[in-house]
Amino acid sequence: MAYHICGLYFVNLTQQYLPVVDIVTHTTILTTTFRTKLIQTFFNPQANGAIEQLRYTFPLYDGVSVVGFTCRIGDRTIVGQVKDREKAKQDFQDAVIRGERAALLEQFPNASDVFTTTIGNVPAEAKVTVEITYIGELKHDAEID
Repeated sequence: MAYHICGLYFVNLTQQYLPVVDIVTHTTILTTTFRTKLIQTFFNPQANGAIEQLRYTFPLYDGVSVVGFTCRIGDRTIVGQVKDREKAKQDFQDAVIRGERAALLEQFPNASDVFTTTIGNVPAEAKVTVEITYIGELKHDAEID
């Protein structure tokens, strides 16, 4: 089984990727730590009907912590909240069943440094913007610095 490790793709047999239309990143460094905001925008080229489920998968450096998550689907903005894993999955599934646009961010089950976001009910010809903010510690050698 092949694992996707970067991009936004259909969760079906074809696993077709949505095109990336914009990428913005900003990193702030403060002594021995960093904070990075990664914003990626994708486009749903389908002219008819919503996409029931997409998956956005991205790798992160070992040891970083995700501290912010926002997903914009068309005109709806979803701001991430920390919840118990099972409760978060159930809330996501309930929202998708109700036909609402929803997103769920979780750690990839087969790799601790890969995160995955499941996105539900993306309208035809809509843009999807995923914004991830993460922090980490910079490596340094005290003997050299």
